[in-house]
Amino acid sequence: MKVKTMGLANLTLHLDIFYDDDTSLSRSWSLNVLVMQPKRLIDRSFFFIVPFVVICTSILMGTLLDTTLIAGILKKPKSVIVGFVAQYGLMPFLAIAITKIFHYTPLNSLSLFVIGCCPGSGASNQWTVLFDGDVNLSAIMSFVSTTASFVMMPLYFYTIGRLFTDELSIKVPFLGLARSLALVIIPYSIGIAISHFYPKSRLVVKKIMKPMMIFLLLFFLTFSLVVNWYLFKMLDLSTALSAPLLPFSGFILGATLAWICRVEWAHVKTVGIEAGIQNVSIAFMIIMHSFPQPYATEGIVVPMVVALLTTPPFWIILIVRKQIKKYRQLQQRGKKSNIHGDVIVIDDKSSLNNEKNHKKEDDVETMQQL
Repeated sequence: MKVKTMGLANLTLHLDIFYDDDTSLSRSWSLNVLVMQPKRLIDRSFFFIVPFVVICTSILMGTLLDTTLIAGILKKPKSVIVGFVAQYGLMPFLAIAITKIFHYTPLNSLSLFVIGCCPGSGASNQWTVLFDGDVNLSAIMSFVSTTASFVMMPLYFYTIGRLFTDELSIKVPFLGLARSLALVIIPYSIGIAISHFYPKSRLVVKKIMKPMMIFLLLFFLTFSLVVNWYLFKMLDLSTALSAPLLPFSGFILGATLAWICRVEWAHVKTVGIEAGIQNVSIAFMIIMHSFPQPYATEGIVVPMVVALLTTPPFWIILIVRKQIKKYRQLQQRGKKSNIHGDVIVIDDKSSLNNEKNHKKEDDVETMQQL
């Protein structure tokens, strides 16, 4: 028997016994079989590679941080406060709105709500670099949102979360939250120390950071699709198309809120990115530790879809943005070449005038001699 999707499958056994006296006996048994997530080498490789690369990337990101600028942001924390409001004041309610509008199943509704309550992800720091945002603000917001999650997540789960958790009790993975906080503090601190003792390292990292970020993000996107493709078979089309509206709405509304609050443009981009990109790995931990099987496996499908489909709009914007930059650079080069050409023409005209003047002077001298 081959089962194509995970969850509960009904297995029916039918036994026919034929005796020598031409009599027969038939028996049937029905069994519920739990189909679990397959354990493959590629899965183990994925879960080993991802944390290692994230730590290395965070160290490199730390070298780009400037403690002076961080202190300045903390002295005037307007952007941090706006980001906090966008993270915990908008995202949980956006998640609830999406589940109600698109009539999610109770399990998928709870999964999306859990994502909406999660803090910002480390991937937001990488996208902030690619979009020329404020990486110092991004690091501060990641730290603040992850620290606040120890309070905000239980607060939401045991208040508004009662809409979804009448039968299931959500277990907040405080150890997982502490691990996420450590992944923000320790690698970034190492990067700051490297930058302090070896200032030239910052220049090297600046040169390689953007190309490396593009490569790593594409690598993880492709790798994640390959590893988790089987989960998409468990998802209906409506949920697949509507679940990514949560991060998309976070991008737009977070940036809009920052713009309304009149923060600088780099901070507007950073707040939008931080609000939209959630730490979906925490949602995975919550669902896997809170729900019995097969609900746990079914519940991680929505976080997986959100994780994989959060960034495609960013890729489109990034490509368009680069093309616009190239076009503007070509225009500027064209203007410079035209200006340079005009100067040459002017010089040529002046040289011709000088030659004419010299000829006139020579003619006058010859006339005088005559």
